[in-house]
Amino acid sequence: MNGKIKEFNRLSDIENTKLLIDITNCIENAKSIKDFITDARAVLQNAGLPIFSLSLTIEERGTQYLMVNADLGRLSTPGMAHNDELSELNIVKKMPLAELKKKHKNIINPLMGGIIVKTKNIPCNDDILQTRSIDKKDFFEYFLSMSTILQRLYSNQNLDQLIEQDNTDELIIFPVKSDNQFVGTLDLLVPSSRQTMLQDEIRLMTLIARIIGSSYRNFLNIYRASTSESKFRAIFESTPLPIYVVNRNLQIIEANSRFKAWYPGFNEGENTVCRDIMPDECKSDFCETCSVKETFETGKAIAREVKITRDNEIFYYKLKTSPIMSDNGEITAVMQTIEDITEKAIEDKQIKKQNKKLELEVSQKIDILKEKEKNLRTLVNTVHGIEAEKNGEESLEKIIQGYMELGARAAAFVINDGDMMKVARIFPESKKMNLDDIFQGVMEGSCFSLKKNPENPFCVSVDMVNPIFFIGQDGVSDFFTSCFPDKQKKSITRAAALCDGLSIIIFPLEAKEGAEGAIAVLAELDILENNFEYFQLLSNAAAVEISHRKGAASLVESEEKYRAIIESTPDMITFCDHHGNIRLCNKSFYEKTGSSDDDLSNLNIYDFFSKKDGPTVKKAVDAAYEEGTDSRSMEMEVTGLNETVIWTEISISRPSPASKDIQIVLKDISDKKILESKIRTMSSIHEQIIQTDMIGIVTTDLKGSITKWNTGATKILGYAEKEVLHRNIRDLIVPGTGDLLKGFGKIRPDQPDQKSSEIMLRTKSGEPVMVMYVESVMKDEKGNPVIVVAFFFDISEKVNLEAKSNELIHQLNQAQQVTILALARLTEYRDWETGSHLERIMKYTELLAHELSSYNNFKNYISDEYIIDLVSSCPLHDIGKVGIPDQILHKPGKLTVDEFEIMKNHTIIGGDTIHEAEQKIKNRSYLNLGKEVAYYHHEKWDGTGYPKGLKHDEIPLSARIVAIADVYDALTSKRPYKDAFNHDTAAQIIKKSAATHFDETVVQAFINCENDFIQYNNIARESKNTEANFSQEIDINNSIN
Repeated sequence: MNGKIKEFNRLSDIENTKLLIDITNCIENAKSIKDFITDARAVLQNAGLPIFSLSLTIEERGTQYLMVNADLGRLSTPGMAHNDELSELNIVKKMPLAELKKKHKNIINPLMGGIIVKTKNIPCNDDILQTRSIDKKDFFEYFLSMSTILQRLYSNQNLDQLIEQDNTDELIIFPVKSDNQFVGTLDLLVPSSRQTMLQDEIRLMTLIARIIGSSYRNFLNIYRASTSESKFRAIFESTPLPIYVVNRNLQIIEANSRFKAWYPGFNEGENTVCRDIMPDECKSDFCETCSVKETFETGKAIAREVKITRDNEIFYYKLKTSPIMSDNGEITAVMQTIEDITEKAIEDKQIKKQNKKLELEVSQKIDILKEKEKNLRTLVNTVHGIEAEKNGEESLEKIIQGYMELGARAAAFVINDGDMMKVARIFPESKKMNLDDIFQGVMEGSCFSLKKNPENPFCVSVDMVNPIFFIGQDGVSDFFTSCFPDKQKKSITRAAALCDGLSIIIFPLEAKEGAEGAIAVLAELDILENNFEYFQLLSNAAAVEISHRKGAASLVESEEKYRAIIESTPDMITFCDHHGNIRLCNKSFYEKTGSSDDDLSNLNIYDFFSKKDGPTVKKAVDAAYEEGTDSRSMEMEVTGLNETVIWTEISISRPSPASKDIQIVLKDISDKKILESKIRTMSSIHEQIIQTDMIGIVTTDLKGSITKWNTGATKILGYAEKEVLHRNIRDLIVPGTGDLLKGFGKIRPDQPDQKSSEIMLRTKSGEPVMVMYVESVMKDEKGNPVIVVAFFFDISEKVNLEAKSNELIHQLNQAQQVTILALARLTEYRDWETGSHLERIMKYTELLAHELSSYNNFKNYISDEYIIDLVSSCPLHDIGKVGIPDQILHKPGKLTVDEFEIMKNHTIIGGDTIHEAEQKIKNRSYLNLGKEVAYYHHEKWDGTGYPKGLKHDEIPLSARIVAIADVYDALTSKRPYKDAFNHDTAAQIIKKSAATHFDETVVQAFINCENDFIQYNNIARESKNTEANFSQEIDINNSIN
């Protein structure tokens, strides 16, 4: 720093006093804040103090600045050769205080707290005052921020090096305060030769800083007062209203230019009294209502309007007074402004006149608004009333009531019901009755087609969705003519007369989905015009209500259907909240989980899942509730309250964004899981089969070319895989095996996916081998054949065994036939029946059984084996006659009641006999059928037969078949007590006995194969004459009729 700074001068007490007085006098000489700072700094420098800078705070538009007056050129260091520029660094500059606090807080903040800031090399010999020591570099940066010139001079210098080389001046800053508030800084450059600053020196500078702060405060007060007076004078002169100030003697002591222009008689400085220049006429005394005098007396500001006549013209003025106070609170003068309000006063009179007119108009409009308010209240009450009603009829009555309150005289409701329009209501009742009488019918409840009556005004309104008007008597006549085009004019005139003085508007009941119908409103024309919007709003409300009622009914119906579906579905369905608490379950859920309605309040869906699966279900429930996303299907076990474990497929969803419930559907897939287990087992078995050498497995293309050949095929036929690849499978089939082989190895569009047969394949050695050959066609997703898989296995041993088995079966069947016929012959010796009778019954039974096997009811029951067994065992039907006494069995006449009861026992004897034989010979179905036939071939369809009185399907099918065969042969055979009936007679008797004696279905089978009966019966009769016998068992008159 500059070494030219002189030593800190030691001032005498007189010099100190003069210094302080000179600082105080800066107030009188300064014209601005800048002048005050410059003058104060000059006084300090002239006193020989090493003042470097004086800075004071100022405030402009709410922002505080530090006004810096510094000699920055004194910051030069050795080696700096820019004295020409340093001379320009005596600056006065405004620096934002907030910015300085932010950038140099280590300097500014202590100063604002009243602490002296100095460089570290200055020791201070004063234990009283607080000081803060900082690096000299911080001071350099602080003052460099205030000057761009100084920044340029030091731009290429290393500050640390410069400061190390500089052993000269040190810097100390004293805070300048006023009333304990920070207002600036006093900066000194102390020569480095000073070993220390004495206590008196520090206290002197502190006192000087305080005097500067106090003087600065006084200067600011004087400066602000001067500024305020200037502003006041400017406002006083620029105001467009005349203003004057009077003293207690009512003398005008001051007036603005506007006042002087109004009153040229005023001369400033002549102590002119207001009454001498201002009244409209000469006065010897002051005004009785003087606002100025009243303000002097009361101390209050007063405003008053006065009327003045000048030059035969009337003027109106508004006078306003304001008291002017001295420092001790005494009123020394009163200022009064004069405002010409003549135009305003005239306007006010006109306004008052207009106001009376407006009051009348407003009153009329208020009446109209009250009427509208009444109508609006009626509309609102009606709408709320509609919503409160429980059914459509009550809502309709409430709507009509609303129309009546709005001034309607009559109304007719027509509701849209699909393609038809229905007259739902006509009001009032008297009008309805009159119209019923005029048009000779009941109007209310009648319907008419929307399409067939396009000219009907209700249909037109619904179609156009617009109101239709019928004005006056002619319009009303047109309305009835359009409604009743086929009625006579006389009737139309009578109907129109009911509405004399009224007009009609038809409003469509417009809803979102279209018109729900229409309503005809009858009233005076002015009422219809004035209340049109209310009638229309009420019509819209009615439409919404009707639509809502329909929608609610539809929703209820849909909900009932939905609930019915939920209850009828086999899936378990439950609704729960997002915590899993169950709110509703269907019947299937209760049944399968063993729960009930009583458990509902305690049920939580997570309780039905394992600890492993429960969190997964909860995560899906949370996602459905919070994000609305449906879960993917999950397969989990559900454990019911009854400990039943059910495999389920779970779907979780939120029915709608507004719903608070989560729907969970649990589909029982236990059967599927069992099937999957079986499939896995079968897949394992299938894999073993593929790998086995017992079965040949071959794949071919669609032309039969072999593409795969397993070890089983090699073992059966002897060919290795490479020997047969790409050969045609048909080359291995032995020619002449049979017609069944024509289609094998060939793919046809109409052939089934799988076919099988026993065929002969040629082995590698040339020998044929009998195999079971199964060929399957594999198809793609579109159903097109892609590959053929063939399976075959050696059945040579099976064929040999079957041949032997067939021989044994044939021998067994022959033995069976011989046994049965031998047993049947026992009755021949006692009943004198012929062998041909048994043969015919066997043939008839065979015919009926074959026919019934084609019926849907029996095709899965009557097999070929069944027919063979039935035909073989039917000759045993009368085997029980061996137990009937000869005198009854051979009696030529009609049996008595007791004798017939004994005869009936032959069914029990025969059935019991075969039953005993059946117990000794297990698994012989023919004996079971023989037992059924023996027991029940005399039972009747209506339950009047014997021995047990069975009816309908209680009678075994075998007995129902043999019954018709036995009766038919009895009817067409000659007996001692009758001649043989021809076929037609016998057939007619059997047909008439359907549903009483015989099963209707078996009778229909008899009818279907009647020609076969006739053919066989003729052949049998021709080959062997019928022999007479004396059996009393079949009495045509008794048993058929």
